[in-house]
Amino acid sequence: MIKGTKALGWGLLSLFSIILVAVVAYLGYLDNQSNRNLALLSDTATILRQGDYSYRVLNKNGQLDAYEDSRLSVDERTENLLGLMTLSEKAGTMFIDVIAVDPEGELAESPNFGDMFSFVAPQNSEFLAFKKMNHFNVIKMHNPTVMAKWQNAVQQTAERTRLGIPVTLATDPRHGFGANPVTNMPAEDFSLWPETLGLAATRDTE
Repeated sequence: MIKGTKALGWGLLSLFSIILVAVVAYLGYLDNQSNRNLALLSDTATILRQGDYSYRVLNKNGQLDAYEDSRLSVDERTENLLGLMTLSEKAGTMFIDVIAVDPEGELAESPNFGDMFSFVAPQNSEFLAFKKMNHFNVIKMHNPTVMAKWQNAVQQTAERTRLGIPVTLATDPRHGFGANPVTNMPAEDFSLWPETLGLAATRDTE
């Protein structure tokens, strides 16, 4: 009986040790990947003046390019930007993926136990710097202060990419009282509105 108990104790200790080593190794791997991704970025854009006009030098070349000039038409700016983009940068704009949000408002570079999705989601820096993506869908929400801080961190990181293309963020229907991960997410700290099914039940199109 005593031998069996000792064997069980040693087995549990060995299992705990293996898990601990695996977790430490995984966190080290994530840290290395984050450093690799962030090393691909440059500085944030500076603000320069051309006469009375101020603009952000998004591609860090020290001059005013058409896509940086808000006085030009959308078509002119788009054509200029497309001409500057690489194939991988163009490919990155054609995808949208679900992105993790850090509960402290920083870049989400490692998992947190309050958000199980964060254990399978790529790091924010991998999306922005390595995969060159610009469009994301948010699932896990936090309070407005954290969300604002996190969005600023994401946009500042996007600004450090080669062309400084901003990020667009979306979320699945997030305005009702219920929670169905497939069709509806609760609004939490944000404005609550009637569910679509509730609106239909009123039989009032207005």
